[in-house]
Amino acid sequence: MLSIIKLEILLTNNNCDYKIITHDTPIISTQDAAEYFDINKAAPTFIIDTDKGLISLIISSRQNKIDFKAMKNELGFSKFRMADREKVRELKFSRTRDRH
Repeated sequence: MLSIIKLEILLTNNNCDYKIITHDTPIISTQDAAEYFDINKAAPTFIIDTDKGLISLIISSRQNKIDFKAMKNELGFSKFRMADREKVRELKFSRTRDRH
């Protein structure tokens, strides 16, 4: 997982237009997010299972549909699908446990 500093370097080096939004409490639901920004302009995050491991995919809320086949080919993966819920739960539990 990238640190905020490494993420900023990656985004800057790739000439991305971005803004890091800081907040005092974690955003777990859309209700939490509504306190900080217009959720109608939100970009949901999907956890994708690939042949190289799990990745996160952030898509504009204006995007109606994800073309998994096209993205798999464009990004060079042989496997590209939504991660199994149990796999995501295990990842979340592992990450939380590592912090303590």
